[in-house]
Amino acid sequence: MKKIFVLLLTISMLFFLFSCSSEKPIENVPPITSASIGISEGSDESFSVTFYVTTPEKPTNADIYLYGDFNNWIAGDSKYKLKKESDNYYSITFEMPAGKTINFRFNRGTRNSEEADFFGDRIRNRTYRFEFDGDVQYLTIENWLDVN
Repeated sequence: MKKIFVLLLTISMLFFLFSCSSEKPIENVPPITSASIGISEGSDESFSVTFYVTTPEKPTNADIYLYGDFNNWIAGDSKYKLKKESDNYYSITFEMPAGKTINFRFNRGTRNSEEADFFGDRIRNRTYRFEFDGDVQYLTIENWLDVN
């Protein structure tokens, strides 16, 4: 009985080793580019995205705006005011040229009231690339710079 068990164990180990060794590493994979996903550079095509944003509980009655390099970092720009869906839940849908990458943040009307990390410190810019039409993104604002 022991001999059969050892024999089966040995055969299983050999099978496992040979099956693993036949896999080849992935080589020469081309990078994802605008052209490889069907976006031609300089195209007049626009893609839309909807950001659904959850905000901190305080303050609750604030207007929330999106701003970034696409609007010259103008805080409180009414064109990019988010729609209040419910308490602490907002949304905005907008379009940009296909393939465009934007840097952005959220604010409550001024640069001094922009989003912050959990501890209230300034965060890095968020980025988004318009690669798919009708995309949906769920984002969370952890805190605000002007809230202690």
